[in-house]
Amino acid sequence: MEYYLLNSDKHIGLKDRFVAVILKLMCYYHVSILWNGWVDLPSPKMIEEAVCEIMGKHSGTLNVLFVEEEALLVFDWDCLNLSVYNPSDKAQSIMERIAFSEGLFWREAAD
Repeated sequence: MEYYLLNSDKHIGLKDRFVAVILKLMCYYHVSILWNGWVDLPSPKMIEEAVCEIMGKHSGTLNVLFVEEEALLVFDWDCLNLSVYNPSDKAQSIMERIAFSEGLFWREAAD
């Protein structure tokens, strides 16, 4: 299923949702990204171009660092999810609501 979704025209809808999640989070948090080197406070256009390039080439990773939160969001081309590491309870609550607003869901890793 994952292979089909990532390699069909449906990947455009996924790309739009992933970009929207990151952009909405940028409204709440100071962000730096690792994309061809570290970029502090990237533009929305840069976020969209990075995700488009990763999905188009079927290769790459975008790391989104929430500076004050010391949390990291990772987008890998071969996954149908965004992984978040070390979110505070408050950040987790905001991220969960944003995911839901984009028709996605929040799932905590099993211990």
